Order: sequence, then C-alpha cells, then structure tokens
Amino acid sequence: MLFRWFDIEFVVEDEHASWFDDAQVKTTLIVAKRMKRRASALSRPEGASYCHIAISAAAATPQSPIGRISLPGKVAEKSFAKQARLWLRNTTSHANCLARARPVSLKLACRNMIASASRQKWFALIGEDENLTSDGINIPHEIHDWLSRRGLSPSFDTFESQGVAVGQGLRTGANGFFYADGERQGGEVALTFSGPLSGLTAKAPSSIAKPVLRRQSELPDGFAVSSATTRGYALNLRGHALPEDMAEAGNSASVPYKPMPTEVAAVVRAAARANFGTSKKPRKVFELTAVCTNIRSASRGAPARHWYMLPDLAHRHRPDVFLARVNAAIPKAYLNEGRECLIDANFSTMWAKSTSKWSANALLAFMNSTWAHAVIEFSGAVMGGGALKVEATHLRRFPVPSLSDDQIRRLDGLGANLAKGKSINEMVAAINAVIAISLGSDEEGIKELGDIAHAGQARRAKHNRKQGGIDGHDVC
Repeated sequence: MLFRWFDIEFVVEDEHASWFDDAQVKTTLIVAKRMKRRASALSRPEGASYCHIAISAAAATPQSPIGRISLPGKVAEKSFAKQARLWLRNTTSHANCLARARPVSLKLACRNMIASASRQKWFALIGEDENLTSDGINIPHEIHDWLSRRGLSPSFDTFESQGVAVGQGLRTGANGFFYADGERQGGEVALTFSGPLSGLTAKAPSSIAKPVLRRQSELPDGFAVSSATTRGYALNLRGHALPEDMAEAGNSASVPYKPMPTEVAAVVRAAARANFGTSKKPRKVFELTAVCTNIRSASRGAPARHWYMLPDLAHRHRPDVFLARVNAAIPKAYLNEGRECLIDANFSTMWAKSTSKWSANALLAFMNSTWAHAVIEFSGAVMGGGALKVEATHLRRFPVPSLSDDQIRRLDGLGANLAKGKSINEMVAAINAVIAISLGSDEEGIKELGDIAHAGQARRAKHNRKQGGIDGHDVC
C-alpha cells in the first residue's frame, strides 16, 4: 500500500523501544507523502531513496525523545525536522551516539518486499507487472551498504535453488507428555516425566523413545549434538496403540499397530486423565489444539489414529543443521550428527536434499561464517527484550553467494573440523576466507562486516535496559 500510494520520505526508528514505557517492541514513525495511484507499486528508479533515522534512548529528556540532541532553535522537534530534510535532500549519512541517519534505496526496499511477499497468495492478485518476479532473495540494507562501500557486486542464490531445504523443528502440542528425560539402558530408555506427569517413569524400547533436543539449555558448548549425549527423548508411538484402542477398532483396523509396552501404556492412560491446562481452566491432553488434530477415524482401509500418535516425522524434524529461533547473542548453527536427533520447534532447521551439492558439514561451516551472522543479524526480527528471532522464512530469503564445487568441498572439511571442536578460531577464519573469495572481498572487508554484525547485536542488547546508553561517548 505504501509503495503504490505514497512516496516514503522518512522512517524514524525508536532504537531501544523507549518511547513508550509499556511498549515491548520498537515504535517506528513513517513519514510519507500521498501520491496519485501508480501503475506499478514496485518499480522505483535508481537513486530514489528515503531517509532512515534511528534515535537512541539516550537522546531523550522527560520533555522530548530528542531533547538531548544539540540543535539550533528553540523548538527541538522543529529543528530536528529541518535537519532531517537536509539529510533527505542531500542523501547524506549522519552518525553519533544519539542519532544515526542514512539514505535507503527504494529500489532495494521494493526488491526485498517482493522477496518477502511473492510466496503469499494475495501477491498474485494485486495486478503487478509479471516482469517484477522475485528471485526470493532479501539483502538487508546494512549488508547492501557494506557491499556498495566495498564496491562488491556478487551474484546470489537462495538455499532452495541450491537444493537446501529450510523448515521448523518438531511441534508436539503437548511437551509434558511427548517429551521426557531419559537414560539409555541397553536397548531401552528409562524415561522420567515432568509437568502434569511429574513423578511418572517408564522403560521404553529405543524404537519408541527417540533422542530429541528440546531447548537451548540443552545445547553443547561445541557445534554438534549427538544422540549419545542427548538427555531428552520423545515418545514416538505412531506404530503402537493401547490394547483397548486396538480392541475397540477391531482386528482389521489394528493390524498396522503393535500393542504398546505395558509401562508406556500406563503413562499414556495417566496422561489422558491428567490436567494439561490450569486450575481455573483445566484441559485434557487430547483437547489441546495441536494434539486433537492427531485423532483420525479409520477410513478406506486406513487405520484410526489416536491422540498419542505424533504426525509422520519429516526431514525438518531431523535436519542436518539447526539454529535457535530466539537468540540473545549472534545466532550459532549446530550440526545434528547423522540426523539422529529430533529437533524441537524452538529451532529453525536446514537439510541438504539428495540432489544438492551441499553437505551437512558444509552447511555448518557456512552458517557459522561472518557473512551468515551479519545477514541474519539484520534480516531477523528484533523482539521486545532485544532478542533476535530467526524464522524459516528469513532463511529462505537468505542471500547465498555463488560457491564453486571446490569451495563447498573446502567448507565441508572445515565444517567437519568445527563439529569435532578442532582449532575453532582457525576454522572460522578459514571459513571466512572461503566466503570472502566468493563475495570478492578480502580479510579487511570481512572484519568490517563482523564489526557491523556485533554493532547490531550491541544495539539489540540495550533493549533490556530501555535507556540505550551512550557507549562511552559525550552527548552529541
């Protein structure tokens, strides 16, 4: 709507979510001039730009969000608006500890909007020129500025075009039942449940109890997770049924299922009686939104499915590489060794298809490069407390530089060493060297890119204090 009906002039960002005491996310002020309807909303000439201004919380006084910014004139807001007009007209940048301004390409903004929206059903209905099809790549403005300053114009692909799929981990709908702590004992796993089933235990065969990484607190110090060290387990009961459910269905419908082990059956029955809601709003586990969808009646020779049966497991549940969806620091990617562990929906997941030239180790190396960290830093969504949310949608639009087969083989070896914990700093430096070549950059450029990513992280961290700080500088 903005691109079709308005000329965007300014986007003013409340950098540390400080303008409103009860707001948990940044406020953004958009100043735009109403225009006649354009034939195309998504076409802008080269050089067209708007002015993006970020205001630090440290700029505020009790009277004004920009009260500490020294400007001529009696009315701070009027003087600031005049200065902003100069930045817009001259397409100049400005930066100090209280305010930062920079021109942003409208053509890039249009291209990124298309990359974000082109998968949506409504996009095909808005009557845009078919020539405005998107390659699905989103290049954040900060990254675009870095490329421009360095005189770099690499070509990019999406992960999808490279045979790498992106998704989200396993969402059970009732972690208190489907997840448990476990200890391997030969071919069995001794399970201990918590939450609504606190105190219950059961021994389950390894065909039922599957290793799962549930939350960030279970992540290792290194770069790889293994089924040998994972303490979480998921109940995968798709091939088993309670005896009473098998008897009720009749022999013909129960053929695909095996009788559930006695101790596990006791836990399932206890879960059916337990309260998975609150004391004020009690709910049965099979009434939960994401659990009741597991229930299906028998039809056309297909057996009935019961609430305790997870949906069919997919590649996204057992990926090659994954990273947390919510990150306080710069996101770190982990290898799922042998795809043995199930990965919870707290994580975004990636896996190489059989036709892809990418390997799991190469993906691990690439996603821990400075390039990946910087792109994710500025394409993810900043949450109220300053955490960075990285969804599958962000990764699908990720700009992947064109890498030769030899470079991917090099990343594969470096990723293998990274997973083993060998000389981590040396491995990351070598990974960055490979990516730098693909971008046409050098070591100095990659270092600058890393500084940009760390600056973004530092700004996010200040959200927790809602005051921004002045970073050791004098008030400007």
